Order: sequence, then structure tokens, then C-alpha cells
Amino acid sequence: MTLIKISTIPLCLSFLLGFHSIVQAEVKFSETLEKRLNYFKKQCDKPYSVEGKLRPNKLLLLDASDPLDPEQIQFLRDNFVGDNITWKNEGDKFSIVLLDDKKTAQLDFISLCAPLPENQITFTMAKNKVKQQIKAFKWSLTEGFEALAASTTEANHTPLIETIIEIHRNKRYGFTDGDKSLILASDLYQNSEFLSFFYNVCREKKKYTVATNRCKSFKNTLKMISSKNQQFFKTQAKFDIKPTETIEIYHLKSNGEVNLTAKDWWVDYLKFAGYKKDNIKFISQLD
Repeated sequence: MTLIKISTIPLCLSFLLGFHSIVQAEVKFSETLEKRLNYFKKQCDKPYSVEGKLRPNKLLLLDASDPLDPEQIQFLRDNFVGDNITWKNEGDKFSIVLLDDKKTAQLDFISLCAPLPENQITFTMAKNKVKQQIKAFKWSLTEGFEALAASTTEANHTPLIETIIEIHRNKRYGFTDGDKSLILASDLYQNSEFLSFFYNVCREKKKYTVATNRCKSFKNTLKMISSKNQQFFKTQAKFDIKPTETIEIYHLKSNGEVNLTAKDWWVDYLKFAGYKKDNIKFISQLD
């Protein structure tokens, strides 16, 4: 993630930078993709197809506060889209939220609900029609991912924790109910005014590389931050997590390297937030 130093700047430059921050990146979809995304989003308004069960609700939080490079995008393709687009029942929900330079309550996202899976097609159904819907759904989710992952806007900050909080509580993202599973794709370098791994958590060595930095434990981080931020963690950064809820981390490289010491910090934070240890899974981009 980008390291930003705060300094005093001339008024005219401040105005220009302020104007630049207003002109935020806008994700654009083709007309065909827009229509299909809208169609599958409307399918989420229907009651879930399995009576008495919660709708599976899978959300990918895509950290592109630094533009994703081709290797990172391919890693995500290999683990989230393509052959990995599977579901059990009609109405299962998939969402992708893009973390870029926008405020956490205004991020771009897509949400789609799946058609009937192929293994539930019966001889009385219009088989070809259902197969076309399945094909269109997979295409829409894949192309929606590609459009979001192609964001080239570099943000000044990476408020990962604040974004996770917002996703859990803001109905805009549709992640406040259902049988929830969260996927976080990021290099895990939180960097905001609230908490910065660059300044507060991870110590740089003389020859700076992300992989050789050593991060404080989450427990020690809580001790050294301000009492105001300690209170924020205790009151805002915990969630009402059901025992079945899962979180999977796609741990991306930063500058070509992965800092595995950041992993321990995040495991401890996520347990603090309410996730069971057995429901926290990491996949690191090592190649």
C-alpha cells in the first residue's frame, strides 16, 4: 500500500489536490454487462429458493487502493472466478466491492443472485434455456470482476478495517444478513489516520522490503494506540458474527513480496472482531 507523509502544503496546491480528490474514479460497464448485472441483481429480490434456510451470501472485498498488477489479477481469477464460480441453489448471492479512492460508504460494487444450478435441471424444464442463464450468470460475474479489478486509480490511504466495518453494517452492500462468507483480497497493509501499518504496526529494516518488516502483535498494537482508538476498536470493530460465518484472505504481494508477519496480526484482529479461528482461512500469493 502507498505510504503517504502528511506535510504542510501551499493553499493553491491544497485547492488543486482537494479538487482532484473530488473527481473520483468511476467504474464503467459495457451496455450488455450493465443489463445483465441489473437482471441478476433483481433476482436477489425474490425469496430464497430453499425454504427455511438462509441465503448463502458471499462477498469479495477487492483492495485496489494500489492498482492491481497482472499477477495479482490472475491470482484472483484463479481463486474466485472461472471454474471457481459454483453454487448449490437458485438465489445464492455473490457480491464484489471495490476499495479504491472513494469513501467507505460510497464504494462501487456489484451483487448478483445465481440461477438454478445445472445439477438441479429436471427433464420437465427447458434445459437449454436454464443452461443459457447459467452461462450468462458466470459471464456477468467474471466480467464484473474484470471491470472492477481494472481500476487504475491510486488512493492516498487504505482503510481496510474501516471498510470491513462498513460492509458489515451498511445495508448498501447487502451483507447484513444471510449465511455470510467474506473474502478479503489485499496485501493487508492497513494505512489510514485511524491506524497505519507503516507508522504504528510494522517496523522497517534499513533495507526496506515489505517481506522483511516485522509487525507488532495485535495485542501490543492495542496497547500503544490512543485511548480514543482503543475505544473505537472495542465499540466499532467488533461484529455480531454467527458461528458459521467464514472469512477467507487472499493475501496479495506488495512490491512483489508477501509480508507473512502481517498475517498473524490479522488473525488476532479477526478473532477479536468475532470470527472463530477455524473459520479464518489464508491463501497467500507466493508465486
